[in-house]
Amino acid sequence: MNDGSVMALLNLIANRRITLDKSEYVSSVVPGYRTRSMEKAMIDFPITISSTELYYYKPTITPLPPPAVNSANWKEEPVRLWYDIMGNLVHGMWRKCCAAVLGTVVTRPGIRDAEMVRVLLPGLTMAEVETVQTKQGCWRRGL
Repeated sequence: MNDGSVMALLNLIANRRITLDKSEYVSSVVPGYRTRSMEKAMIDFPITISSTELYYYKPTITPLPPPAVNSANWKEEPVRLWYDIMGNLVHGMWRKCCAAVLGTVVTRPGIRDAEMVRVLLPGLTMAEVETVQTKQGCWRRGL
């Protein structure tokens, strides 16, 4: 299990959406023990994860709203990264650009646009970052 999986489980446990059951655990520990010095077989036991009535499963993921249609005036407005040379939207690239911008905002709260462009260059330009921000409407700017 990696850190992300553990964090997701802890979040579900904290919100009482799942429970952990260690039914086969037998404690044979003496007072003053140190887990690091114990044999692994003594602390290795199965854990059952069960959902509670608060758990819900949302199988469908709502698609991202498409970006604004790129202008036909290629000389004044550059072609955005998420369009192919025929002007068609490349959905996978649009999702990746949105994930990059949103991931940067999540890991660096309060980041300014200019610094975000420095982080994402050469992948995204200032115009592309602004397009993702204004189209998604995930957050308010200027706070």
